[in-house]
Amino acid sequence: MDKLPAFLKFLSDNKVLVSELITISYSKSLGYHVTISPNKSVPKYIDQDTLLVRVPKDAVLCTSCSVIANLLTDDLVTSIAGIVLSFIFERAVGNRSPWYAYLDMFPARESNCLRYWHKSELEWLSGTDAIDTLNASEMEIKSLYEDIIEPFYKKNKLELTALLGHYHSSEDWTHLTSFNVFADALSIVAARCFEIDAFRGLGLCPVADLFNHSDNNNVAFESLFEVCEYCGDSDYCEHLAHQAREQARAEGNISEGESSDTEPPELEDEWRSDDDPDEDGSENSLSFVSDGESESSSEETNCDVVTCKKIKVKQNGIFGDGQELYNTYGDICSASLLAKYGFAIRGNKHDYLSVERELRAYFRRKQKKWPLGEYPKIDASGRISTSFWNRTVRLMFGDIDVSRNSKSMKTLHLLNTAPSKIPSEASPVIGVILSILEQRRERYEDGNVSSSEYDYLLSTSDDLETSTINNIRKRFAMTILANEKSMLEKALKRCRSALENA
Repeated sequence: MDKLPAFLKFLSDNKVLVSELITISYSKSLGYHVTISPNKSVPKYIDQDTLLVRVPKDAVLCTSCSVIANLLTDDLVTSIAGIVLSFIFERAVGNRSPWYAYLDMFPARESNCLRYWHKSELEWLSGTDAIDTLNASEMEIKSLYEDIIEPFYKKNKLELTALLGHYHSSEDWTHLTSFNVFADALSIVAARCFEIDAFRGLGLCPVADLFNHSDNNNVAFESLFEVCEYCGDSDYCEHLAHQAREQARAEGNISEGESSDTEPPELEDEWRSDDDPDEDGSENSLSFVSDGESESSSEETNCDVVTCKKIKVKQNGIFGDGQELYNTYGDICSASLLAKYGFAIRGNKHDYLSVERELRAYFRRKQKKWPLGEYPKIDASGRISTSFWNRTVRLMFGDIDVSRNSKSMKTLHLLNTAPSKIPSEASPVIGVILSILEQRRERYEDGNVSSSEYDYLLSTSDDLETSTINNIRKRFAMTILANEKSMLEKALKRCRSALENA
């Protein structure tokens, strides 16, 4: 919390508006997060579409305004690699970066992400999709570093070392450009960045990135994406005018002699000065907004966080104390949440469980070629995926009709909604699916612990605020196992019910 005053000053200096309805809180388990303000003036209900945070896009760290903006090629400007590089070098120049107080709030890395777990801790997840997700993620990170990041460092070493010298950075070049520094930076950026607009691409948005994830989110991030890709202007600019002229010429509506423009106007690209004052020379001040109103209503030049539903303010001793507000990071399964963000939630409605390994083995035993397409899985409700069903059906009966209105698809629908009504001729297919699911269950090395037993262990484990890192990770591992076991149990029950009544 000792870094919070400097961050609040950063918000003031950059005219970031923060509603009096919310406050930035800190805890050991959650880090910095956003809660409803413990203020008796907060109403009992916060209406939908209430503005909570407004961040000028100029205050967002993105590739186009970073210290290395002039070195980034077009393919890097809007990519995750570009924003990670920007983050690395903004942090490398220390307090000379305009975003220093903001970046100083970040940890050295997202230490609960799976790639930072010890080998003994990863053994808790044996047999889970999380291990497969981790392995795939590590390959992607390594490929990104070797194919994009390393070549960028080699090509621009002279300019980058000169830049570090210009800002009196004490960073060692070998260390700064190492794979580990990149991987650590990626873990931070990937967990926090937003898509800002067509000009800025991905960016780190102060305050907006402090809202944690939930399936049942009550806030949303908003930013106008459709802006000019050359200058970021949302109005009709010279770049759009140039494109319109070129299109008209291509359509034969303008003769060659009517305009000599052949290229869009160039943007000036100068090294940033530490001493450049604001253009208007004015002093910035932190403004707080309440009831969703702001001094500026220009959605085109700001990133907003607004409530996406009506929120009932709970009274927990102090009015509203500790009631966290949540954004959503998207429809992400538990394995990906743990690999990318370093946490998992019980009962994730976006979960699924892959059975590809087991079904592939069955295809090999039958000496059948594995077909291309979406991989087979079951979802959070234990429903059999179309891919799982179709592959099994065609393995057994050949190239039969599996179109949407086919008898096969109607049978799958019954299996997933009313298994007791399954026709008897579907029994062989369901028998194979049941066998595949049982093989999937055998992959775990936990003595066949059930989801309800994991739930009991979770309910009796230490409070996260008093837990060690090791125990927090153990809790996340049990959450993953409980989710996967729950899916399997539901799918097995569904198939057994269908066979009993067929």
